Amino acid sequence: MIYTNNTAKEVIKASQITAKWQCDSDRRQLAAFAYDMYNGLYQEYLNEKIDQDVDSQGDESELKTCIDSADMLANITKDISLVFAEPFEVSVVDKSGEVKDDQTAALNEILKKANKDVVATEINRLTNLFFDMTAIPVTRNGKIEIDLITPNRSFITGNMYDQTNADKFYYQIGEMPNDQKNNSRSDIYMECDTEGKRLVIISGAEGKERKILPYTDAEYADFEDTTKYPFNPATTFRNYLNISSYWHTGLNPLVSKSLTHDQRLTEYNLAKVYQQPLLVSYGLSDDQKITIGHKSRVNVPPNAMQGKQDVQYVTPDQKLLDLMKTLETDSKETKLAHHMSESMVTGTTATSGYQLWLQKAELLHWNQSQRKYYTEPLRQLCLNIMALSNQYKGLGGSFSEGLDVQIQYGDQKFIETPDERIKRQAQEMMSGTRNLVDIEIENSGGTLEREDALKIVMDRVKEKRDISALNAPAFEVASTEE
Repeated sequence: MIYTNNTAKEVIKASQITAKWQCDSDRRQLAAFAYDMYNGLYQEYLNEKIDQDVDSQGDESELKTCIDSADMLANITKDISLVFAEPFEVSVVDKSGEVKDDQTAALNEILKKANKDVVATEINRLTNLFFDMTAIPVTRNGKIEIDLITPNRSFITGNMYDQTNADKFYYQIGEMPNDQKNNSRSDIYMECDTEGKRLVIISGAEGKERKILPYTDAEYADFEDTTKYPFNPATTFRNYLNISSYWHTGLNPLVSKSLTHDQRLTEYNLAKVYQQPLLVSYGLSDDQKITIGHKSRVNVPPNAMQGKQDVQYVTPDQKLLDLMKTLETDSKETKLAHHMSESMVTGTTATSGYQLWLQKAELLHWNQSQRKYYTEPLRQLCLNIMALSNQYKGLGGSFSEGLDVQIQYGDQKFIETPDERIKRQAQEMMSGTRNLVDIEIENSGGTLEREDALKIVMDRVKEKRDISALNAPAFEVASTEE
């Protein structure tokens, strides 16, 4: 009886594990769908959607000849991703919080070689796309680089005591889509934890329980990394707080929205084709020659016309303007829902840098509110880079024990002419939000202390009063004597 119970438990456990692998396979497929749409690989998905939606109408083949995309997903995702619109800076500090200049310079040099600002921008964009995006420091070409790992290429083994954390992170490295000489493998993965990175083989059918086996070939032997990392080297960035799962549950709704918009655009394209003038003949024989204009025509036979004959162009009424207005409204509402202003959506031209900043104010404020989600992952990534640099000498610097990293975000700048600045400052003083001392500090570029700025203002006021006294007309007292 005990044996039977144990067997039943093993069967249930195996079924649960298989179900988890299948669930994770579904998650990766959704991520692959999102990434394909982001990269403009929409045709296969749009063909499938047309098959599902218009099969009963019988015109699916015609519709597929007009397939088009507005690239809404990529355009909106890139437009709204401004967390790193201005470069961020890092400082290396000791336990007391004192900045260590030499080690700060060393880390910034490593990050510069790793193209940190471009990498950070891509992290921001892909985090907004997937909600989860992973960055991993690697050694390549004699320097440290940062690899970006999308969710469709990765999975985890979870932490028993924290379902939002991972004991080990795995990402696929075997696919070589642009290598025309070697066959690609999809079973080679990198296993990451605080003990380093090592290659493994994932065996078993997709969606079934899969085995994680050591990699024993020599082809990728130099990929192994024995660094003792302070954090898992696979640092996952998010734009939300994960409270029940390591991965975000569900697909970015903008992905499906973009695909539906492309279908509507395709239908509009077909309507434009139908809108071309159509030659119709009435009462002619089918073999009657038409010597000018369109040679192809629709013929209404003579027996239907009672001897009357005519040839004319007919323009179908597909209400193209209404269809286009629907597309534009759909696009506008989607962009407004993603923190883009009315003027950004309509393409209103800014006449100054300050006006441009005002157009983007809501979007910039939203991005500033997103920074708090990126600070800790950036810190962990930098500390992992420092550990990797210590492990493999000659890659950029050696870092002492017990150091930490602070992140400073850049402020969004806008170009403002002197006249625009004077007008803005006058408006701020009239509204009571700033005074002459504030303006003086701003005009100095922030170099003046408040006491010094106050002294300058008071000296200027006194000078103005003295000049006014000198310029005042002298009035003589009229004599009352006769």
